[in-house]
Amino acid sequence: YQRRVHGGIGEIGASAVWQALELTNSSLIGIDLGHNAVGSGGAMHLSRTLQSNMSIQSIDLHNTRIGAEGVAALGTALLFNKTLRHLDLGSNPGGNEGATSVAKALAKNSALTRLCLTDNGISQEGGEQLHCHLRANTTLRNFNYGGQGSMANHIHPHTRRQINAIITRNRKELRREDDDEDDVQPRENEDDDEVPCT
Repeated sequence: YQRRVHGGIGEIGASAVWQALELTNSSLIGIDLGHNAVGSGGAMHLSRTLQSNMSIQSIDLHNTRIGAEGVAALGTALLFNKTLRHLDLGSNPGGNEGATSVAKALAKNSALTRLCLTDNGISQEGGEQLHCHLRANTTLRNFNYGGQGSMANHIHPHTRRQINAIITRNRKELRREDDDEDDVQPRENEDDDEVPCT
């Protein structure tokens, strides 16, 4: 089942939730802590939980005051977790550091299919890291990374097209597998120069 936790949960409360998940609850598959003050401390505790939890499939942390350190920690968790399918980190100031950590994890993660990084304060530097590492990912099929306002991401349109082409490729590959059409190959993005990731 899924659980939504309404406003009023801070870092200590969020850490208690993650500890309970770590110790007892294997039937919970989704949790929504959006608009709670989880903070980077709560996110770092969640990161440790996700490295061992194999039941959670969806986590909503939209607008939960998670900074770069917390987003980066969640990126590390994605290197180990094999069951999480949906992660919403929208409206959190993760910046380029957080985006880079998530991007590097997605190069190896084969479980996550939906990711939200809208309004994370990501610049072109972070956008290039997302593009570079996502090239190795074949399972992410829904990726929201735009936004508006002071924390909107500012990624060059060319890089955005390259990222979108990867997501489109992954969607086509999924349809190809569903239809068992092994002779259909997704078209490569002509603008996608193979530059080694840093």
